[in-house]
Amino acid sequence: MPAGKAGPARRAGPTSGTLFRVVARWLVPLGARDPLGRPPENGSRPLFASRDCFSRGAVPKCGMVRSYCPVSLFVGKYRWRYGLHEEACMRFLAICWGVLGAVLCSNGRCVADQTQPDWDIAAANCPSRALIDNDYVEQFLLYQIRALRDLPARAGPVSTAADAMGAVDGIKDGKYGFHTGREPHPWWQVDLGDDGLQGIERVVVYNRLDYPPGIANATRLAILTSNDGHTWTERYRHDGRPIGGAIQDDPLVVRFAPQVAARWVRIQLVSDEPLWHHLDQVEVYGSADSQKNLAAGRPADQSSISPWSVNRVVAMDLPPEQRRAAVEWLTAMDARDGLNPRPVPGYFHGPLLKQYGALCADRGRVQAQRLAQQGVPIGDGVAGIDDADRRLQALPDDAPTARLLDAYRALRWAVRDIVWRHPAWDVEQLVFYTRRDGLIFPDVSSIGLPWVGSPGGDLQVLTVDRTGQTLGSVRPLLNDRLSPGHVRGFDLHFDARRLVFAWTHSDKEFSQHPVRPGHETFLQMGSGWIYELCLDSDTIRQITSGRWVHDAEPAYLADERIVFMSNRSRSSMQCNQGQHEIHPSLYACEPDGSRLERLDNNLTGDYNPRLLDDGRIGYMRWEYNERSFNNPHAFWVMRPDGTYPEPVYGQHLSRPIMHTNARNIPNSRQAMLVVSQHYNFQRGILGVLDPSRGIREPSAVQPLLPWTSWQAMSGMPTTNAEQGWFADPWPLAEDLAICTYDYSPDQYQVNGFGLYLVDGSGNQELIFRDPDFSSHHPVPFRPRTRPPVLPRSCDPPPVQSPPTSPIGYQNKIGEGVLLLSDVRAGLEAASFETPEDDARYLRVSESLVLPYFSDVGQTVYRHDGSDIENWTPKRIIGDVLLQPDGSAHFTVPADRSLYFQLLDGHGREIRRMRSWVSLKSGEVRACTGCHQEQMTTPSVHTGVSLAASQAAVAPLPRVSWGDKPVSFHRDIRPILDQACLSCHTGLKPAGQVDVTDPRIAQRLQSMAAFSPAMDGAQVSQIRQFGSHGAPLFQVLTNQTHAESLDLSDQQWIDLRAWVDLNAPIHDRCRIVCPSVQAPYRYSPQGEIVMPPADARAVSMILDDSIIHPIYEKRCAACHEHPESVFRPHWVDMQDPGASLFLRAPLASSAGGSSRCEPTVFADTDDPDYWSLLHHLRSVVADCWRYPDLDLIPLVEGGRTPHWVDDQGGVQFETVGKHRVVHD
Repeated sequence: MPAGKAGPARRAGPTSGTLFRVVARWLVPLGARDPLGRPPENGSRPLFASRDCFSRGAVPKCGMVRSYCPVSLFVGKYRWRYGLHEEACMRFLAICWGVLGAVLCSNGRCVADQTQPDWDIAAANCPSRALIDNDYVEQFLLYQIRALRDLPARAGPVSTAADAMGAVDGIKDGKYGFHTGREPHPWWQVDLGDDGLQGIERVVVYNRLDYPPGIANATRLAILTSNDGHTWTERYRHDGRPIGGAIQDDPLVVRFAPQVAARWVRIQLVSDEPLWHHLDQVEVYGSADSQKNLAAGRPADQSSISPWSVNRVVAMDLPPEQRRAAVEWLTAMDARDGLNPRPVPGYFHGPLLKQYGALCADRGRVQAQRLAQQGVPIGDGVAGIDDADRRLQALPDDAPTARLLDAYRALRWAVRDIVWRHPAWDVEQLVFYTRRDGLIFPDVSSIGLPWVGSPGGDLQVLTVDRTGQTLGSVRPLLNDRLSPGHVRGFDLHFDARRLVFAWTHSDKEFSQHPVRPGHETFLQMGSGWIYELCLDSDTIRQITSGRWVHDAEPAYLADERIVFMSNRSRSSMQCNQGQHEIHPSLYACEPDGSRLERLDNNLTGDYNPRLLDDGRIGYMRWEYNERSFNNPHAFWVMRPDGTYPEPVYGQHLSRPIMHTNARNIPNSRQAMLVVSQHYNFQRGILGVLDPSRGIREPSAVQPLLPWTSWQAMSGMPTTNAEQGWFADPWPLAEDLAICTYDYSPDQYQVNGFGLYLVDGSGNQELIFRDPDFSSHHPVPFRPRTRPPVLPRSCDPPPVQSPPTSPIGYQNKIGEGVLLLSDVRAGLEAASFETPEDDARYLRVSESLVLPYFSDVGQTVYRHDGSDIENWTPKRIIGDVLLQPDGSAHFTVPADRSLYFQLLDGHGREIRRMRSWVSLKSGEVRACTGCHQEQMTTPSVHTGVSLAASQAAVAPLPRVSWGDKPVSFHRDIRPILDQACLSCHTGLKPAGQVDVTDPRIAQRLQSMAAFSPAMDGAQVSQIRQFGSHGAPLFQVLTNQTHAESLDLSDQQWIDLRAWVDLNAPIHDRCRIVCPSVQAPYRYSPQGEIVMPPADARAVSMILDDSIIHPIYEKRCAACHEHPESVFRPHWVDMQDPGASLFLRAPLASSAGGSSRCEPTVFADTDDPDYWSLLHHLRSVVADCWRYPDLDLIPLVEGGRTPHWVDDQGGVQFETVGKHRVVHD
């Protein structure tokens, strides 16, 4: 037995450990064979033998009661846990009972072994009791991580050196080992010491592979070396090819011939554009020993830190040997995840174990006091805690680990006895589901994706051991009656005789998937549908259907309909730019699947519907209209027909930023939910919400367990959490809940979650844990009160189900009505210098959905660089003239993501709404004013508002493009061309502003007072954004321009509207799939039309073989490079002959501008002139025939030059109601 190793508390008796080792070693070959029947090799990861998780026959047969006996086995020096089936456990227990007799149990409680325990085999006096003992140890190990790193709440700054150590720690798992900030030319380096001076033979770079948008950053790397850390020599620059790593493709291997002698090696990204630098691992090998990694464990540093940077060092002051052991243990814990499982060496710090034990004792005492105040008999419970605590604290700090662990476990059992006495813990059975969690990038968008699980698992019923001494027993409900797949949520009916559940049909394995799956995987997967299981008859019936649909998280509504989330809306995510990022919407249907209707229209996704006690649906809404994707993820509610959606909490909070899985607390006005942030899937801490404290009040949410903190997960991404992960709360009281919990610091455990009972004193007790699967969504298996049935407040759903295809911009569903009482409510701080500055119009605008196409996948909008500040295309529904009292009564198209802008008499924005509102057809809503809060008392009005006494009016667009999505190239560039070309173009444009530059729109954005796409969650302020204070309009109206600028009133309206829409560029999105070159089109009715499979898009590219000879002969004497003259953006797309580089060298007598001196072309008969003109006409005609995102709006608007048609250009005809393009 390895010295210092200790195991769980065992039964008394001098021979029990020996006998257990013999019997368990006989059982292990039965339970630890791989699928081919081979026992595990030394050092390999044993496979669970309880079932083959990949086969249809994995689920135990109907009626079988399954218990698990955990057996811990050492492979080398590392401990692994086996889960053996009931029959193996029973064989083992029968033998133990016959031989050991009375030593098996002592009044149902564990007695510490007086002999020296060991960690060869962990035994217990009942099959599931060892799981509880092991759970106590795991909870301490998590505390030990926090203490060793001094991270009770991520206190203290993270240093560049500490984060950089992640690239030399030996952990190669495809994730980032270090992470710099986003900056030009970021770098990471390692100090090799004198070893490097002996010669470096090769450098091996393992790329980060778990996040596709960042994988390509490494292709810009260069390797530099230095002997003094100040002067650097570049030794290698990468050629742009993809770089693989530990889990996919090959790492980059750079060999130096001859060898390089250097002390420091630096990996730097060569980029003037700001980039994040994040690699998995860097290895350096020398000439003396080609197998020795010179960089391993050496001091490292990097150019900056990021919100993702972490301390990877031991912060506690420890003796050298203990520090070495702690570093080894922490490194192994960092590497222990389902993606790359590694054994973990044992390390227990005695003083920390005693310290944690004292904390647990205090929590037990606090809970005992609370229960006593409620009249709960405590008996000698507190005395038991005190006695166990004294025994633990009396042990020396350097006592054998076995003795410390035995005393610690005894203390935890004494506390468990108190926790189990809570009067609200009256549950006899629980329903939950098991699955093997998929290893996906854990941000919020993954919640709705189909690969959150791998095949296997079941719906289970757990019979709770009311004494708390065991984990009870479970029985499966589905029993392998569906094709391979996994459960995606369920709900128990009010009478507890039925349950509705979602099942994703797929045999694809995601427990070892290295990166996000893409659209190709989506096409290969089966669908996810809703089913109902009748518990009386044990029959399953299918409710929903459809190809490539993934319905999940169903819940019964009070009127017997079923609500669920689904990807049927075919809407792409706004932020990530992979080939499969699709968000869910909420749907409802009758119990037989009929009358399917979409309840919401949030273009960023609504998640996890839950029925609340008042009959409404609670859900999490992810929403970022001109704000950062990282926040907010707020708790919203809606009526069961989809009307009156409104935020309850978190809509404009930056911290905490995620509030999900909310449920009512019994006999309370409070709710319990998961509080977390964007990169934590739907896991975090458990919070108790008091909505009465305010929708934007951070203190309205308090952690249920006082030792947890959402601040440990605040701000930017936190993919690790040293406090573990809580999820799936089911509150039993304000201070008690059932939940699921995973104590692994990472988020990649396929079987990490178990069921727990937690309380407001900070206690945490295991209820059940499956060794093979994660357990999710515990629900008491008993009838519950049906909430009230709320009457319908909108038109009934259509008989025909909504389409599973993207929608365009035209309204075809119906309209709702809005009544605004006084738009000035909330504008008390506004100052209006003149009557024209006062609020005059309310603009209704729309952020368009990003379509997702079943056959080709995702679309993106922010595809042209980080300086595009819009997530979506925009359009204006229309403007409403306000009544003198600030009221308005108007209609809006139904089921659209709408937002409002308050305008003054000049049409300039006063304030902007940076969230969305959507109305159902036939819905009537009213609000008081700008950014009204639920807790705000409306101003007292005498009488009815002026607008309320009049009929609702339809908003009318005042912009020249009507209600189409705005296009900079179609709608705004012509204004600039007319007004600005005379000064702002050519080799020396005025103010160095060339309005023909293809990036002029991005440059104008910087002058538009835009709302940044990465802005925070805060409420917009008066005149914070838009045309009122935009520098662009200050320039256009200054003395220099006012005299020469001749814009019509309509052009001023258009320019201001474009700026107030946040200066969007394109009117549609780009299809990500590389095989689709052409953009999708809009029909005249605003419907989306996919391009033909062979369609292509042509950009303005000039032929060097034509341009260069003419340049050398006619232009090189004055112009250094051909690119300085023959610029594609100087081509006139309407009339190529008017292009700048044709008119400038042409004599004025021939229609040119004679800007070139001397004149290059005397007349248009010059052969070189004709060659250039013919080439331009050919290229421009192709651009019009095969339009890209810039030109397609002009083509659809009928602005194709007539001469293009003469050359066989684009022709249009009308087929039905679609405008079809023929080449």
